[in-house]
Amino acid sequence: MINIVAKGLAETIKKMEGLQKQMRFASAVALTMTAQAAQEKILLATRERFTIRGAWLRKGGRYGIRINPATKAHLEARVYNEAPWMQLQEEGGTKKPKSGKKIAIPTENVKRTKKELVRASQRPRALKNAFFFQTGHQFSFLKQHPRGKAPPRTMYIMTESAKIPATWHFVETGKAEVARVFEVNFEKALAKAIATAK
Repeated sequence: MINIVAKGLAETIKKMEGLQKQMRFASAVALTMTAQAAQEKILLATRERFTIRGAWLRKGGRYGIRINPATKAHLEARVYNEAPWMQLQEEGGTKKPKSGKKIAIPTENVKRTKKELVRASQRPRALKNAFFFQTGHQFSFLKQHPRGKAPPRTMYIMTESAKIPATWHFVETGKAEVARVFEVNFEKALAKAIATAK
């Protein structure tokens, strides 16, 4: 009788199971690292493309650039933003007034704070000596009489709607960063996971 005995099969299976666990762990780490890199890249691009007023963009803020990290059980990391006013900046479209009949677009005559916020006294409803000047059906102007004999200044352009171009490129920027760093992040995470495996 000829017998072939395969030894060490149980040990090999155990090693393979251990490697599979390390692969999942490394994948979760790499996905989370990549999401964090995309978050940073989008934050930087957002500050370059827009004048950020207030602290809404900060990390961890309700309307900031946020992430959901990956886990071994759920191999997916998410980068997202829930600021409703940024949706049109990403997708483009037509902005319409929430209340009232027209949108007030400030001109360079409107004074702002150091953080580029419109001063309370410069908001349309707070302007003193202000009046509307109608030029057509769609556009009108909110003007203000300054002190002295200077001519009225145009403070706001009033319009029924405004076309907003897609200028944020949130998804495009994030995808580009993911493509750039994920492979490197995975190699580093896997090497560390194997080296520290028990």
